[in-house]
Amino acid sequence: MQIDNEIIRFEDKFSLKLPKSYKDFLSTNKKKMVSCTFSVHKSYFINHFYQIENTDLPYTLEEINVNLWEDPHIFPAYCIAIGTDSFGNFYCIDLSSSNYGQVFFFDTEFYDEEDNKFTTICKAFEEFKEHLF
Repeated sequence: MQIDNEIIRFEDKFSLKLPKSYKDFLSTNKKKMVSCTFSVHKSYFINHFYQIENTDLPYTLEEINVNLWEDPHIFPAYCIAIGTDSFGNFYCIDLSSSNYGQVFFFDTEFYDEEDNKFTTICKAFEEFKEHLF
């Protein structure tokens, strides 16, 4: 129950509405460091997913996103980073009304190139979860 309260606090604090399937994922995985591979058109590796509460990871979900949101030209406020690969790139969810719930890859190598830094992976987090292995 505490994790659910933390998710609500996070949403309220930043005026966000996270997709239900992602909130369920956070609740299910709690403080675990989840690393996995998934394949959609090509293989990707997720070093870890950010957790809502304090963990052994360098950042919580809140901490990493507050850092990223500092410069909206690089990382827009309608996006939330949910995980990272071994190279410092991010897996994100789009929270805008036009693309709500889409999961995309943010390649930090192209942070200053609007057309190259975001690659859509799945249309929804639920679909994304189905490709994890």
